[in-house]
Amino acid sequence: MKRYIENQFGEFICQATTYPRRHRRQILAEVDGGKATLIPFDHDAAALAAQMSAERAWRDAELKRADIELFKVEDRDSDGQAQRWRAYRCALRDYPQQADFPQCVRPSAPDRS
Repeated sequence: MKRYIENQFGEFICQATTYPRRHRRQILAEVDGGKATLIPFDHDAAALAAQMSAERAWRDAELKRADIELFKVEDRDSDGQAQRWRAYRCALRDYPQQADFPQCVRPSAPDRS
């Protein structure tokens, strides 16, 4: 049985076959006795999972920091800073649910914008 595998750039590592080009980014082809079987092949899953984990860790740390900053300004708030920190906390909670997470733009903290 021969296997034809593509790399992360969409290029075949082994000798290319006659499969339609549209399948080449998503297959691992197993050829057994001249008959090919197409199998889903996701080479980006591990990288995406690691990036999602890193973004969630960043978000969790920022939520803790936002809580501390909110407690600092809540009692002496005269310029609306507490409201901005509350809005930031909401944006952090919603961050992982964005359609293009984890490649989307991170929420910006009030003290950094």
